[in-house]
Amino acid sequence: MAGSVTITSENISVLNQFQRKILTIAWAGDASGGALTAVSIVADTYGIKGMFLYSVETNPGTTAPTDNYDQLRYRH
Repeated sequence: MAGSVTITSENISVLNQFQRKILTIAWAGDASGGALTAVSIVADTYGIKGMFLYSVETNPGTTAPTDNYDQLRYRH
């Protein structure tokens, strides 16, 4: 059995003008084998067409990561 993926989006406004869109992707591996569900993010679905990636952060949650886990932090 594969894990699960949930994607939510949020608009962030500055001075009452739309400035940013935050996508939160909660991705959990299968409990028995760690398998992950494949996911595609369609820009039109989340209203991000024409935008560019600004920041990515990972959070392993409450389960300790394995030795192959890398903390990823990207800022453009």
